[in-house]
Amino acid sequence: PTFAERAPAIRQAMSQAVAERVLADLSNEAKIEVFKLDGTPGQVPTLGPRTK
Repeated sequence: PTFAERAPAIRQAMSQAVAERVLADLSNEAKIEVFKLDGTPGQVPTLGPRTK
């Protein structure tokens, strides 16, 4: 199959993996860091206590 044919399934799998990872981190009261496209750190929204 071509990439165009496989893209929806790939997108779904990636979305699922990201969602599972975020939920796992949230359950551990993790801090999720945001990076800009050039790799420099962006804002750091903190979820849960900062002492983690």
